[in-house]
Amino acid sequence: MMSSADYTRQLSAMAENEIAELRRKHGVELDFTPSSLGTLDCILTENAAGVSDGERTALAVYVGEIIRRSLGAEWSEDERFGVHLREVGGVNLMAQPINWVNRRCERGAKDSLAAKFALLLERLDGDSKPEEAAVSFTGRPQNAEPRMEEIVVRAPAIMFYLIAAADGCVDADESDQFCDLLAGYMDIPSKLLQRAIVEMLPRLNQYFAFLASPDFDRDEALADLRETLDRKYPDEALAFKEALILLARQIAEASGGFLGFGESVSDEEESALKDLEQRLGLH
Repeated sequence: MMSSADYTRQLSAMAENEIAELRRKHGVELDFTPSSLGTLDCILTENAAGVSDGERTALAVYVGEIIRRSLGAEWSEDERFGVHLREVGGVNLMAQPINWVNRRCERGAKDSLAAKFALLLERLDGDSKPEEAAVSFTGRPQNAEPRMEEIVVRAPAIMFYLIAAADGCVDADESDQFCDLLAGYMDIPSKLLQRAIVEMLPRLNQYFAFLASPDFDRDEALADLRETLDRKYPDEALAFKEALILLARQIAEASGGFLGFGESVSDEEESALKDLEQRLGLH
């Protein structure tokens, strides 16, 4: 029977081979860091239908190696869970990167790999215990930035809701278009907004439910967002606000007219965009 160390070496070599193949096919650089999950998300957005079962497995091993190398874990295989990682972060937590990749290919940006990793970090925050302090992981990577304020994480969803609701309703097609836009989040010209999107994605449905409820106060939320950005992130606030408005305009343009005809941005959406710019202090 293969030892755990030998099994890990085998899968690590498989991941290294997958990197070489991805470099050849897509001209991308992958370095086993969590940030490279965004690169994989972009690749799968463009090529999900053409990814074979073998390629999915190889990608899953690469994702698993990111988890193992950044958080600590052990590769394992059994009849119940198949190939998986156990003892993630030094606690009793399992990760199944093969399921991650399969769902990303089949369900799109709603199941982004970067979002799954963010959710794993969130679970580790809740699972770690004081007696496990000797483990070199305390719920987040040692070099990770502090958790973002909730209003900043919610900001992209708020932009979507306010633009989509400008014509009086929010439908499922608009929600799907929003998720498609978020698949390209690595191209957004604000690192802070990129981080917010990664933390938001695992809770997107929860945020949508809140935004549609009577508890959501539009004026209060926008004032809180502006104040928090200016106070907590003075060096990044302007780039975040400008990128957020750019995302809001892309949301408006994605809705288009009926069957693609008509004005790409309605008068109601244009008015909502100008109001958002003013409330965020961009005018």
